[in-house]
Amino acid sequence: MHGTKVVVSDEFDFLNHIQQRVRGTSKRIVFSEADDERVVAAALELQRRNLLQPILVGSGHSKAAQHFEVIDPQHDQRAEQFAETVFTLRRHKDMS
Repeated sequence: MHGTKVVVSDEFDFLNHIQQRVRGTSKRIVFSEADDERVVAAALELQRRNLLQPILVGSGHSKAAQHFEVIDPQHDQRAEQFAETVFTLRRHKDMS
């Protein structure tokens, strides 16, 4: 899914876009903003539809941790590895 810019007008459009992209796969997708209720609601719905396994980034004390794996970059040993991977994947977009 990387490399595609998605512009959606509402949560329904977002969910439909993701559903079309991951149907028939067993993807794990990382969502930022584990404390954003809209992100958590969308991740719950995608999980309910058995479309993907959401992983959220945020505080380990987030309410999202009740439902998902939450990666806390402040305390996760893999934070540097994740940052290097994102940098490598997004290098062509002039991300620094």
